[in-house]
Amino acid sequence: MRIATWRWVFLLVVGIIVAPISLLLVVGGIVTAGDAEDGPAMLVAGLVLLLVAAGVVVLCVGLARTAIDVHPGMLVVHDGFRKPREVHPSAITEIRFWPAGRYPGVQGRNSKGQDLFHVATIAVNAPRLAE
Repeated sequence: MRIATWRWVFLLVVGIIVAPISLLLVVGGIVTAGDAEDGPAMLVAGLVLLLVAAGVVVLCVGLARTAIDVHPGMLVVHDGFRKPREVHPSAITEIRFWPAGRYPGVQGRNSKGQDLFHVATIAVNAPRLAE
């Protein structure tokens, strides 16, 4: 189960488009730094946009890696930048509703109450988890 590809690709394209625009603002801010009126504001706006664009690109890479692979006898959980981990069905003691705003789903926990995985309803093939 993965998040639909178009969601993270759309954000990635937006981040890639915003990055050069923010670089132009930074360069413009540096060039006009002597001008007391617009220089610092343009530089600060460019730096903020550059940080936002970088954050969006990093978020998209994490979303692209997020998945739960269902294999006979085990689940392989990929959580963004963490290394994949195997979850055996015998370790899952509780599956409960996961209320997460607009995109609820299910959450699997072990006997200690630790979160083993969660799947939002927007994930592709989410109903397959019930098998």
